[in-house]
Amino acid sequence: MSEINEKKSGKLKQFGLTTISVNNRKTVFLIAALIFIAGLSAYISMPKESFPELVIPEIYVGTPYPGGSPEFIEDKITAPFEKEFNSIKDVKEITSTSIYGYSSIKIEFNFNVSIEEGRRKVQDAIADARAKPEFPTLDFEPTIREVDFSEMPVMNINLSGNYTTDDLKK
Repeated sequence: MSEINEKKSGKLKQFGLTTISVNNRKTVFLIAALIFIAGLSAYISMPKESFPELVIPEIYVGTPYPGGSPEFIEDKITAPFEKEFNSIKDVKEITSTSIYGYSSIKIEFNFNVSIEEGRRKVQDAIADARAKPEFPTLDFEPTIREVDFSEMPVMNINLSGNYTTDDLKK
């Protein structure tokens, strides 16, 4: 009903930008095409790296203790290490697993910590934990490893079949 009254009075409510766009369709299509072309050329000229270096500050500590039960390893090896690792600044998360004869701990640092600095802090924490009198004597040293994604393959493909090796390579 109100539209009829507006038409009779000659007053239609209009939004200025929409009205200009509808009245100048060719200009709007030209501007849209220019924006598309500029975006496409920016995307094409943007530098790209095939294999960017990905550094995730994670340290893995593995401690073998042959003959130790999971409960013993948790109480005597994993828990003291975790206690010392928790005192390290900029630790994001600590995850541990204690199985028969082995303790595995993953320490994830915040991204503002370098791998070398994180490794040094973990080594110091391990030395502090082992210096306590209640820590058991280890026959094997704990191994400290960091993950370097640049050394890992992007994809592994395994092929098999009733073909020669040369045919499978092709």
